[in-house]
Amino acid sequence: MTDSIAEPWSMDHRLHVLNQIESRLGPADTEGVRWMERRLTGKVIAVCSCGLNTGLVDRGQMRPAEELAAEHSPSL
Repeated sequence: MTDSIAEPWSMDHRLHVLNQIESRLGPADTEGVRWMERRLTGKVIAVCSCGLNTGLVDRGQMRPAEELAAEHSPSL
């Protein structure tokens, strides 16, 4: 029997910061075509595969992306 130390398991992080977007059909153009209009609501959510979920918050209240990324960088 050999003595080997197994490497410990560590949590993989997959951080995503998503903008909330709303959309609607715009008015018809001169040819009768209606294009989809989209705009940001000012709300964002950060989620990570480790369980982080900030819920929808105002963009100004979200922690800086660099700070979140440092805490939730992918495992090597």
